[in-house]
Amino acid sequence: MIYKNIKNFQIRKKGYTLILSLDRPPVNAMNEEVFTELHKLVENVNTDPNIITVIITSALTKVFTVGADVKELLKKYGSKRKLKNAINNLDLVHETYKLIESSPKPFIVAFRGLSYGGGIELGCTCDIRIASRDAVFAMPETRIAFIPGYGGTQRLPRLIGSGAAKKFIFSGEPMNAITALKVGLVDEITPKNKELDLAIKIAESIAKGSPRSTAFAKRAINEGRNLSLEEALEKEKEFFIKNLNTKECYEGVFAFIKKREPNFKRVGNQHPEKI
Repeated sequence: MIYKNIKNFQIRKKGYTLILSLDRPPVNAMNEEVFTELHKLVENVNTDPNIITVIITSALTKVFTVGADVKELLKKYGSKRKLKNAINNLDLVHETYKLIESSPKPFIVAFRGLSYGGGIELGCTCDIRIASRDAVFAMPETRIAFIPGYGGTQRLPRLIGSGAAKKFIFSGEPMNAITALKVGLVDEITPKNKELDLAIKIAESIAKGSPRSTAFAKRAINEGRNLSLEEALEKEKEFFIKNLNTKECYEGVFAFIKKREPNFKRVGNQHPEKI
C-alpha cells in the first residue's frame, strides 16, 4: 500500500510498523487538513496486511501538538451562519478517532514536549501511551470558553477516573509526565527523546504474535469494558471461539508443539472485514 499526497505527516515504515510523525510547524496545530489526512492514513492502514502496528508521534522536538487550530476554528466556523461547517468538522474528527479506536491494528502514541487538548484526546483513542519525561499535558479549553470536543469529556474519565478528569479539564492546569503516569494517562515514561525508541520496541514485540489474535484481543477488551462482567466474559468467549477457527491459531499451536518460531505472515493477513 502506498501512502502519498500527505503534507502534514512524515511517514516511515520500520518492519511491520508504520510511524506517523505529525509535522505542521511551529506547534503542530491540528486543522481540518490534518484530520482529513489522518483519516485517510488510518483507512489505508486498516486494510494493509503489511502493517501490524502504528505509532503516532511528532516530527517536532518540543511539541507533540497544541491541539485544535483555534485560529482556523474562529475563521472557518466562528459564527452561527457557519455552524453547519463546524459540525461537519467535528464529525470528521470523531470519525477519525473512532476509526483508530476500532482499528484491528494496535496504535501506540509517543508523546513529547507540549501535548494539549485534541492531542491528548487523540492519545486516548490509542491502545498504548508512551511519554518522554519532558512531556507536559493540559486541557486548556475552558480557559478560552471552549470544552473538549474531540472525546475528552468521555474517553478521559474512562481512562483516569471521573474525579481526576474533572480536575484536569475544569482547571486547565498542566500535568507533567510523572503525574500523567501516576493517574494513568500514560503507561510508561522514558528519558527525553527516547519515547519513540520504546514505542518501536513495543511494536516489534507485538509483531511477534499473531496479528489476527491481537485484533481479536483488542476487540474483546474494547467491547467488553463497558459491559457487566458476565456480559464481557461472553464477549471474550465469542472472540476466543472465532480466533480458534483461524489458520493463525493452528500455526501458533503447531509451532509451539514443534518448538519452532511461528510464521503468522505465511498463513494470512489482518483485514478488518475478516476479523
